[in-house]
Amino acid sequence: MAKTFWLASYPKSGNTWLRIMLARLDVPGGEPMGVNALVERGINASVSSLIEEWLFIDPSLLTHDEADYFRSLACIAIADRDRMEGTGSPPDDSQTTFVKVHDAYLMTNRATPLLGGALGADGAIVIVRDPRDLVLSLASHFGRSINYALDFLNDTDAAFASKCDRRDRNLRQRLSDWSGHVESWLDQSDIPVHLVRYENMLRDPAASLSAILTFVGREVSVEAIHNAVRDANFSDLQRQEEKNGFRESPGLYTGQRFFRAGTAGQWRNTLTREVVARIEAQHGAVMSRLGYARAAEDR
Repeated sequence: MAKTFWLASYPKSGNTWLRIMLARLDVPGGEPMGVNALVERGINASVSSLIEEWLFIDPSLLTHDEADYFRSLACIAIADRDRMEGTGSPPDDSQTTFVKVHDAYLMTNRATPLLGGALGADGAIVIVRDPRDLVLSLASHFGRSINYALDFLNDTDAAFASKCDRRDRNLRQRLSDWSGHVESWLDQSDIPVHLVRYENMLRDPAASLSAILTFVGREVSVEAIHNAVRDANFSDLQRQEEKNGFRESPGLYTGQRFFRAGTAGQWRNTLTREVVARIEAQHGAVMSRLGYARAAEDR
């Protein structure tokens, strides 16, 4: 039976990087494949075409709350397709669908899980990143100041594509603040979760990828994992974006690059003490839960 797993993260935490590695595993022949082609192999739960493709409903006719509900039905439809595809045939562990999700694990206004809960997926890979580094990537992504990005990170009502005066290719994504987002996924009891720290992926991407594949019940050769990590080399991704562009980049509007630095700990030489203090004041408890030492403890 095929399975569906969410790749859940607060934005700029490594979701796209992981998607590229996972998509590379399904490329036959071991040949390198461009980054734009790789990310197109997966499913993005935020695109408005999801509702149109799976439910034949024009998403432009829906309010945000209505879209939340119908998106949950679309996620359930995807998972049902995967479960049915494996019925009556030999098990094939390569039949795994990964769905990109930036939303917090919330409820619709009908008191149902936003993404369908256990009906919408068999589990979630939850990717987390030190919020002090994350705020730097957010600022670059927005093309705005560190303080603007920090206000967004700390906003319990933060959301993407939440404007009511325009049609967006993406559906509304309710994020909450960083702590609320992380806790919403880790504390829900509907589906099993595999936690991945971005910093661990940087340190040993092959080991992180191998642990994820074990979680989803998929057997992959060491060579295939090596090829996936090779094709997701950050320097190469930057070169590809510079040469061919990247379809998920906000650069069309901000002039910023999507694949910015791919490092950990940059905050130490970049953020002011005041910014660090604001982040740790609001998110210190969850940082400690995830093993991120506060500045005073890190000396």
